[in-house]
Amino acid sequence: THTLVRSSAWLGLVLAALLVTWPGRAHAEDPWKVGVSAQAQAQALQLFKAGNESFETKDYSRAVVTYQEALRAWNHPAIHFNLAVALINLDRTLEAWDSVQQALRYDGGGIDPDKVDDAVTYRRLLAAQVVTVEVESQQDGVEVTFDGKVIITGKGKASFVSLPGAHALVATKAGHLTVTRNLTLTGGSPFAEVLPALRVGN
Repeated sequence: THTLVRSSAWLGLVLAALLVTWPGRAHAEDPWKVGVSAQAQAQALQLFKAGNESFETKDYSRAVVTYQEALRAWNHPAIHFNLAVALINLDRTLEAWDSVQQALRYDGGGIDPDKVDDAVTYRRLLAAQVVTVEVESQQDGVEVTFDGKVIITGKGKASFVSLPGAHALVATKAGHLTVTRNLTLTGGSPFAEVLPALRVGN
């Protein structure tokens, strides 16, 4: 099980984190409002507040579930921000990374202005805890797996984010020799691999 390595600065942010209460700036042209009904917005706001109440009592698991429900009603950056902070407290690093990316997808728009710097800091610290992986297969009929999960079938590319540590990249094709890469990935260091063509087996 991977445990997030937290610096003192990181701990201070997480433990002293004041959640976004709701962004003060709201305009009809805000991109996160497009196509979202007033009813959906009201539902999301109610769930958002309920998630904050769970967070404040340190019931982070319930907060995560509630924020995720709020996001199904309204895909709002402020909800993603608070979800990211809750996930950080649960050491759910990959999910936190995705959430903070979503929170900042409008360059801080939709988040309380005084929380944008926090969001940027979370993203920077999380970036040091994850690995961007890119794998390419240039051969038909090949199946590529990463830790047993199929990521490519035939020619193609896969891009995803992984936790650091030991991983297995395996390419197989009927009648051909299997290629296995035993990887040791380092947080903050991207990994890229173009797999060689598999040779016909004996």
